[in-house]
Amino acid sequence: MVTGKLETTILPVTTDDRTARADSLRVGEFSHPFKSTYGISIVRLNKKDPVRQKTFEEAGTEVSSSFQEYESKRLEKEWIDGLRSRYPVVEYKETLKNAFAPPK
Repeated sequence: MVTGKLETTILPVTTDDRTARADSLRVGEFSHPFKSTYGISIVRLNKKDPVRQKTFEEAGTEVSSSFQEYESKRLEKEWIDGLRSRYPVVEYKETLKNAFAPPK
């Protein structure tokens, strides 16, 4: 019985405890059930690929998500800087400290 999603993806050995367990197996072997960060897991090693450079398709999702994160942070910073220049804010740090101080 499979509970949850059956994963059949290619992962680096350093991904998590499941891939570390799979690295200790021989091709075609199953692991005993063990607790992982995703619940109870059983791992089967189908094959080991030799070390190689990633293909464009394999690297594309990583590059895309990294770029989206970078661009999101850049646009947020640009927006906040624009707001600060348009609406100058004066911070009274001592007053703010007292505003959120625990009651005496």
